[in-house]
Parts: sequence; structure tokens; C-alpha cells
Amino acid sequence: MSRDWKYIWNPITGHEQLFDRQEDPGELHDLAQQDGCRGELKLWRGRLAAELKGRPEGLSDGRELRCGTVPVWRDPRD
Repeated sequence: MSRDWKYIWNPITGHEQLFDRQEDPGELHDLAQQDGCRGELKLWRGRLAAELKGRPEGLSDGRELRCGTVPVWRDPRD
């Protein structure tokens, strides 16, 4: 059985949140600061860094996330 995780990263502040949606479907308990979840947090941080690599916002080099300014809305067709 696998867990259903939700990872949230604020690109302006760098604040992270991690939720185990199987155990906490209401997303009431942020696990990002718990020692037992460091590996899971690192995994999701790396996945997002890889996903954002090469985007014009410059929020990732493919290995690490970088905080920066982000436009409120950007039309993906531009």
C-alpha cells in the first residue's frame, strides 16, 4: 500500500508543507517539520526541483529550489 502525499512549496518565502492524505485527508497536520518525514520531504522537494528546471521563472536548477519573485498570473500561451 502506498501513501498519498501532498507537498506544497511557496516560491516566494520557501515555506514547505507536507501532508499524508491517507492518514490525514483533511490536511490538518503539516508533517514538514517532523524528523520522521525528512526523507519524504527531500523526495518531494527534489521532484519539484526537477519539474521546474529550465522554466523562465528561474526557481530551480534541477536539483534545488530557489526562492524568487513570481508573477501572480502568467498566461501559459505567452
